[in-house]
Amino acid sequence: MPTTSLINMYSKCNSISNALSVFYTSPLDHNVFAYNAIIVGLIANDLPKRALEFYFQMRVVGIMPDKFTFPCVLKACRNELDVKKIHGLVFKLGLEVDLFIGSALLHSYLTYRMVDFAFDVFEDLPEREDVVLWNAMINGYAQTGEFGSALMVFRWMIEDGVVPNKFSITGVLSALANYGEFYNGKVIHGFVIKMGFDLGVAISNALIDMYGKCSCIADAFEVFETMDDKDIFSWNSIICVHEQCGDHEGTLRLFKRMFSTGVRPDLVTVTTTLPACAYLAALRHGREIHAYMIVNGLRKDAADKEYDDTYIDNAILDILIYAGLNSLTARLREHGYTPESDALESSL
Repeated sequence: MPTTSLINMYSKCNSISNALSVFYTSPLDHNVFAYNAIIVGLIANDLPKRALEFYFQMRVVGIMPDKFTFPCVLKACRNELDVKKIHGLVFKLGLEVDLFIGSALLHSYLTYRMVDFAFDVFEDLPEREDVVLWNAMINGYAQTGEFGSALMVFRWMIEDGVVPNKFSITGVLSALANYGEFYNGKVIHGFVIKMGFDLGVAISNALIDMYGKCSCIADAFEVFETMDDKDIFSWNSIICVHEQCGDHEGTLRLFKRMFSTGVRPDLVTVTTTLPACAYLAALRHGREIHAYMIVNGLRKDAADKEYDDTYIDNAILDILIYAGLNSLTARLREHGYTPESDALESSL
């Protein structure tokens, strides 16, 4: 099939104009293979609208799509209506049980956060040994806030004898974190160790987040300390855990330690640390963090324009207010006045 081979070659060389030229100058070779090749080429060259046009064209001229056409066309869909239309034809042709097409439909529905439709496709698949499919469902439910369903799919996965991988674990830990299920989180942690999974950065970060949301600061810190490699997400997670649990001194201590290891704070780090400075009236630290933000352009968007962030502004203002009140109180004490004695006199 020289036409198909030429189209594939030009498409892979990012010369889609030549691929289209080959297609148009070979009208006698316009079969399903040629159409599949040009659709794949258009999608690979980021031309999904043109890919859909060729799909509709092949339908008009009477060429029936095959099981290789639909997964490609689904990648070109621009909205959920397009996905549903293609799903309808797939069902009509009796191809919905094909694992390749079913996987593509499932991922397309999850792209548009249509988890229930994805689950219907998932249930109809005759074979579900592929852990990627299970992970897609677990993370799809977790990302749409349906944490109970995410846990249900994980249990179903274990019952079906499918061995989870790190993406399964991070997905279910996300669900447990949002449910605040400390006991089941501990169970998953033990399961990970028992299975001999590598406690890599992704799983460790998920465990820190889970323990933190369950207000188990000691467990979160233990996971953090056992990590050989800590990325910016690891530091942000453990700093956030300490701040959420009210350990403001621990928050600042970790922030300083992070700096000393050479990891550069980002906007998430400073927005988490500033409230600790405000609570402790740590004016010097607050000023240093504020200066760091300005020097490193942490409040600028991609267009280099500074954007407003009320949360940050309020945190900085709180630091100044608390520091000012403390300074005023210290000066009044020097003159023998204390707020406590004044309050007592007023009540008499």
